[in-house]
Amino acid sequence: MGLAYLYAPFYFLARITAPMFAPGEHQFSNHYGTFILLGGLIYGILGLVLLSRLLRKYFKDGTVAWLFCLLHLEQTFSIMLLRKAE
Repeated sequence: MGLAYLYAPFYFLARITAPMFAPGEHQFSNHYGTFILLGGLIYGILGLVLLSRLLRKYFKDGTVAWLFCLLHLEQTFSIMLLRKAE
């Protein structure tokens, strides 16, 4: 139920703009998916910004920068492993 509340603003934006950009499309079309993807991207960036602010209260900037570099490398490595498993 929680994700429904988070995705609702982007769904309603897609619902409002659908007649202008994609007339006659249903709720499972690419137009709605693009707005949901945009919502996930915005929430992801917001999460990273809030995480960096929290970590900067307790650690030095260099440590936070290294942590984000390691986080990026871990995500890239995980994606590579998942693609290799397919």
